[in-house]
Amino acid sequence: MAPPTSQSPDSESKQKVRVALNSANKLVVRDVPNIIVLVGGTVDPGNMDTAARSASFHDPKLASSAHDPNWYWQDNRPFREALDALRKDYTNLHLFTMHGWSGDNNPDNRTIAGRYLADRLCGGGGEKPYYAAFLNREVSIHLIGHSHGGNVINEFTERAATSKEWPKKWKIRSITYLSTPFFTKMHPVKTGAFSDACHITNVFCKYDLTQRVVADFSLMPLHDVLRQKGNSDALMKEVHGLHFDMGKLNAALMSTRPVDKDDRFWHIDLHLLMDKVKAEQLYDESLTAIAQLRKVFDAVRGLLRQFNTPLQFPVATELKGKLTHERKVLSDSLLARFLAELKTVEKGIDPTEKALRARRKKGEYPVGGLFDDLHLADFLQPLVRLIGVDRKTLNGPLWALIGSMLEEQVAEFDNTVTSPAAQLKATKFATAITQVDVSKEDGYSHRHKDVEFGRFISRLEGIEKRYAVAPALRNPRDLRDLLFTLLAQVEPLRLLVQKWASAADWAASLATYGSKTKSPGLRVLIDLVNHLESYFVIVSERSAGGLQVDQPKVDPPYGSLDYLMRVSHSVSRQDLYPPVKEALKKQLDTRLKRG
Repeated sequence: MAPPTSQSPDSESKQKVRVALNSANKLVVRDVPNIIVLVGGTVDPGNMDTAARSASFHDPKLASSAHDPNWYWQDNRPFREALDALRKDYTNLHLFTMHGWSGDNNPDNRTIAGRYLADRLCGGGGEKPYYAAFLNREVSIHLIGHSHGGNVINEFTERAATSKEWPKKWKIRSITYLSTPFFTKMHPVKTGAFSDACHITNVFCKYDLTQRVVADFSLMPLHDVLRQKGNSDALMKEVHGLHFDMGKLNAALMSTRPVDKDDRFWHIDLHLLMDKVKAEQLYDESLTAIAQLRKVFDAVRGLLRQFNTPLQFPVATELKGKLTHERKVLSDSLLARFLAELKTVEKGIDPTEKALRARRKKGEYPVGGLFDDLHLADFLQPLVRLIGVDRKTLNGPLWALIGSMLEEQVAEFDNTVTSPAAQLKATKFATAITQVDVSKEDGYSHRHKDVEFGRFISRLEGIEKRYAVAPALRNPRDLRDLLFTLLAQVEPLRLLVQKWASAADWAASLATYGSKTKSPGLRVLIDLVNHLESYFVIVSERSAGGLQVDQPKVDPPYGSLDYLMRVSHSVSRQDLYPPVKEALKKQLDTRLKRG
C-alpha cells in the first residue's frame, strides 16, 4: 500500500544521493527519505466513542483534506496543515498517518502498540512492511506523539533498538513529544536506533492536569467512562426528578385545629388534626417523593451493574489478539459490596412508606402522627452511616468503597514528570532537548488564576509524591486525599459546601436540645449535621479558592477539571508552533524544493 500522501516514494534510481555543483566547490546534498510518524494518545476531546479509539488512524480511502471523524488528529487543522505544507516543501518527505491503537490507558497496550508500529513500518514480527521500497536505504524517522502516544513512541524506540528485523540504516532523527507524561519506571526511551544527530522537542502546557497528575495512574479515566455509559444519564434524569413541595407541608401544618375526639357528653379530649384535604395532599406528595427516590436507587443499581459490565475497545483487524480491549470498572466482589450498602439504605425507607400508606388509608391526620410516620431514625440512620466521613483519616463506609474502586482501576501507579530529561540524563542526547512551553496558547492563561492553580497543583503533586512508594507501604488516605482535592475544585460542589458553614452552630443547638430528649430521630439529625460540617471542613481545606471561570459559549468552562484534563492537555497539538516547526525542519535531511 502506498503511503497516505500525495507523494509516493521515488523510484530506486531517483533515490540515489544527488550531487549539486556549486561554482566554488562540489557539495553533496543529501536526499534521504524522511518519514514523519504521527502517534495518537489516550485523552482526546474528539474521540469519546469507544469504537473510534482503535480507528484513530487516517482512513487511507480519504484524501488528506477530507473529514475523517475517527482520526485522532482530525480536529487539529492548523497542526495537520502545517505538516502537510512542510511535506510539500521537500522532495522526499513522507507523512505516516496509519498508526492506530486502542487508546486504553494500560501499560501493556502502550507497549504492544509501540512494538507493532515499528514492525508495521519495516515488516518485523511478520507484518507486511509499509515502506518496503526503503528497506535497504538510509532512512530518517521523525516521531511525533501526543499524550501517551509519546510513551508508545518510547516503546517504539525499544523495539527499534533491540529487534534484529529493524533495518540498520533506519535511524530515529527526531522525536517531538506533545504533552507526554514521562514515567519514572515505565516506558523508558532507548537510544540504540537514534541517529547521532537526533534531537528531541518537548512541548508542554503548565495547566495540563492530565500530564501532571492524572496520567500517573494507568487506569480508565472515570470522566470518560461516565461519558460513554448511558446509565449515568438515566441516573441524572431520576435525580433531577426528585421533588418535594414544601408548600404542601406548610399548608398542612398551618391547617391544624383542635378536635374533640371524646363522644361522651361534657368530656373533652382535644386532638390536633390537620385539615383532611391538605393532609392528603401532603401524604400523597410524600409517597410520590419516595417512589421517585426508589427510581433513583434503581438507576444507581443500573449504573453500578454497567460499571461491572466489561468495557469493550474494538481494535483494528491487524491488532486482533495483540491488544487488551476489555476492562471492568467495578469487580464482582466490589459490586456486591456496593449493592449491599444500597439495599441497607433503601430498606430504611420501608417503615416510612408503610406508615404513610396506613395513615392515608385511615384518613385521619394528627399533626403528631406525621412525625411518628416519618420514622426519621429508620429513614436516615443507614444513609447517615453510609456517608459519614472522618476529617483526619478521610475514611467512612462510602469512601472506603470508592477508594477500593479506584484502587482496582490502578493497574500501575508511576509518578510522572513533564520532561524526558531524566530518561535521557545518562545518554549523549541529554543536551539535545528543546523545551517548548505553550501555556500562553491556552485560553486559561488569560484568566488570572495562576495563584489558585499553583495552590491546586502543588497539593496534588505533594499527595502523589507521598503515594509514590512501594504498594505495600501506601496509605489509602492519600488516594482519598487526592480525590477530595479534585472534588474541592468542582465549582457547584465548592459553592454548595459553603452553605454548610453554619452546620456547626446548628449541630450544637440540636445537641443541646437532644440532651433533654431521647428521640432517636433527633440524634440521627445531629449526626447528619455533624457529617455535613465535616464535609465542609474537608472541602474548604482543599479548595484552591476557585479555579473555574465561567464565560458564555465556553464549554467546558475555563479552569473546570474537564477543561484542565482535556482542553489544556490538547493545547500542544492544536498547531505546529513555530519553535516546534523550526526544530523539526533542522532535523530533515532531505532536499528542499526550489522554486
